[in-house]
Amino acid sequence: MEAVELKNIAGGALQAKFNKAMEAVVANLLDPNTPSKDKRKITIEMTFVTDEERTQVASTVSVKQKLAPLHPINTQFGIGKDLKDGGNFIEEYGQHLPGQLALNENVNEQTINGQVVDTDTGEVLESKVVDYRKRGAM
Repeated sequence: MEAVELKNIAGGALQAKFNKAMEAVVANLLDPNTPSKDKRKITIEMTFVTDEERTQVASTVSVKQKLAPLHPINTQFGIGKDLKDGGNFIEEYGQHLPGQLALNENVNEQTINGQVVDTDTGEVLESKVVDYRKRGAM
């Protein structure tokens, strides 16, 4: 019997699947978000079924990879009721402390008479500051 070269099986599809699996394994090995000591594995599986006369064989070829899982990521969420509409909300804690609002969050701004105004509160967000030192020099 002649040797069967894996690169020729299924018109080169086995080699292509193996190459893709190898790329995934190498990327997983280099990923700092995975445990360095976990084993990675590539399995090539070939199944064979012959016909009644034993003159032809149907074959299935598969390539499977086992990669290391990503490290888990921990985070925290705050949950509660929205006081404006009564609906439930969930929000991931970011750089601010729980219960504190971030500045410039949900600000409804509109320009009125050349000034930027928060339409929820009526607060003037931008005002023209008068420098009295310069005014006295006039």
